[in-house]
Amino acid sequence: MFRTLAGGGARTLLERTYRLAGAPAAAVSVVLFPFASPSAADAWVRAFARSVGAKGLSPGKTGSDSAFGSNGGAFYELQFARGRYAGDVACGAPFAATPRACEAATRRLAEAWYGLLAGQAR
Repeated sequence: MFRTLAGGGARTLLERTYRLAGAPAAAVSVVLFPFASPSAADAWVRAFARSVGAKGLSPGKTGSDSAFGSNGGAFYELQFARGRYAGDVACGAPFAATPRACEAATRRLAEAWYGLLAGQAR
């Protein structure tokens, strides 16, 4: 995994964590992988999409290079590619049951970051 990141030019990761309103034990984390090229970002997300397979959820408005998995309800994870960036948005509660609200929160936050990257995707 680290070799794939470095080979694609993603040497610095950008991360942000948000608390999930109404579910204090849960958090939503966003990690942006700034790759050297759009094709490297696409390749990273395609690998995730293969692991999600047909059991995936709707990734909402996060483009055609995206995938959303629920991991059996243990945590939710959505990845998307936008230009040279790959985004990973995940929600879960590490010390409690993951609330169902994580699904919608993950999708909404991914859509927001996807939209913000529209001007940065070159």
